[in-house]
Amino acid sequence: MANNPTVARWTAVAPPKPRPASGTYVTAMQAAAFRSYMQTHSESETARQLGLSQIRTRELLVQYERNLLRDAGLSPPSLKEMLKGDISTRFQISRDLRNGRPASHARAVAMPVPAVPATGEAADGWRHVEPPSSGVRRFVVTSARADATVHGGFMRNLEAYAGHHGAELVVAALGPRSGAERGLVREPIDFAGRLDLRADIMPPMVSRMPLEGLQHLSPGRWAAFPHASQQLESLPRIGRLPPRVHLTTGAATAHGDPARRTPARLGALVVEMLPDGRVLARTISTSASGDGSFHDLDERVSKGRVATGLRVAGLVAGDLHHPRCDPTVVTATWGSNDGDDGLVARLRPHAQVLHDVCDMRARSHHERRDAHARFAHHVRGTGDVRAELASTAAFLERIRLADGVTAVVHSNHDEHLLRWLREADHRSDLLNAEFQLDRERALLARIRSGADTDTFFAETLRSLSKDGLDGVRFLSDGDTFPIGGVECGVHGHAGPDGTRGSVGAFERLGIDMVLGHFHRPLARGGLHVSGVCQLDLGYARGPSSWAIAHVVVHHDGSRQHVFLDGDRFAA
Repeated sequence: MANNPTVARWTAVAPPKPRPASGTYVTAMQAAAFRSYMQTHSESETARQLGLSQIRTRELLVQYERNLLRDAGLSPPSLKEMLKGDISTRFQISRDLRNGRPASHARAVAMPVPAVPATGEAADGWRHVEPPSSGVRRFVVTSARADATVHGGFMRNLEAYAGHHGAELVVAALGPRSGAERGLVREPIDFAGRLDLRADIMPPMVSRMPLEGLQHLSPGRWAAFPHASQQLESLPRIGRLPPRVHLTTGAATAHGDPARRTPARLGALVVEMLPDGRVLARTISTSASGDGSFHDLDERVSKGRVATGLRVAGLVAGDLHHPRCDPTVVTATWGSNDGDDGLVARLRPHAQVLHDVCDMRARSHHERRDAHARFAHHVRGTGDVRAELASTAAFLERIRLADGVTAVVHSNHDEHLLRWLREADHRSDLLNAEFQLDRERALLARIRSGADTDTFFAETLRSLSKDGLDGVRFLSDGDTFPIGGVECGVHGHAGPDGTRGSVGAFERLGIDMVLGHFHRPLARGGLHVSGVCQLDLGYARGPSSWAIAHVVVHHDGSRQHVFLDGDRFAA
């Protein structure tokens, strides 16, 4: 183990000194240095703010990290040894956010915490849970510090939820061992070879992204890690292997970090096991300052009671890319033709948000000079632009909400229509010549009148619909569409100040958002990204982190990713 660079050298032993009366080894000065550093991302700027030397500032930051390890019941390396290395990546600060000189030191890594053997556990140190012979077997997984106060309302509601569904409640241990640890789990759990609960791993405790550096764990399957901060990442996999997701559980005890300014939240993980071996998982969360009430799909748990059959505030679907969207995804989401057997029928959202509704594959600028692609469209009959847009309009007619708002977000594939009109020559495309000239004439008339061209895509779809897509709201570039206080009207392809959109750029905005565009589901703090409705769009090559997933938005602003497994998003 000593030769493995990913394994830290500290061990789980009793702290060498009695714990201070404050409950933490972190001093006020160390907390102040950390707070300043997380704001400035610069040791030199932090030193100026505190009136200290840079050497003293670095010592305070390292001592802060060392004392957090002591708080967790771990014996850290010496101060001299820990002073070596890059400070920023220990606290999961991206290098593009940093001020000051760059560094090339290794990032902080997760710490394996030896589990105390449990009575009756398997010989390999794992608990193995098999699928049920019939019905659904459920677990509710959260975490807690033995030396912290559990949120009574949240715990009561978790117990009520577990009782309502006949689920087993699992509370994984966080932080230091103590005599009050009875009932807390430190052994890893294997759910039917599909999902691992890695209670034997402690991600970095002070971290914007606690999953950083854990990609090598639980290869080929989902993995959940006990942590007070909730994060979800879809990881790349090769070929047509099923999606692989890492996520954290959330906790029933609010984080005890004296320097963090982020709003404290409570959370848990719902695990559903089906007889065929499928394992479905999704997170639940709520504010630590509330009464512990939370939502899960169409249910709300409050004051120890479970209310069912409720409408959710909104559903942000993965990017559609019609007509390429997978028929299985369409049926699982919007049901068959009668529309009463899909996820939307169960959740009955007040609003549904759609991204990249039309793929515009008939005449994509990516294939403009690809003779083979044009020939493929010719022999398959997929090169008719008008037919593709009319088909998309008909699809929107079918899936629009009868008793809610259907919002179509301005997306990059919407802009492909304008680019086609701008760049294509109708004389070399007889199949589309008439429609292209018709749309070009309409566009020129719009420009002459001074109208905005952002809505031209919407105007085109409405003109091809039987009823003008009544009840469908097309958002223009820059429009907002909040649901439960969460911004859901941004696609993600355009970043701040004219830059190309990126996850990091939107994360830095500090706004609660749900984006599309990236096709890679993730949740980092207030930023959530939905997935896609077709994993094979033709242009993606190499390992892929794309996944079929939607984001459920609740009235209190909490959000849940739901992933498709087979023909369903949830049991």
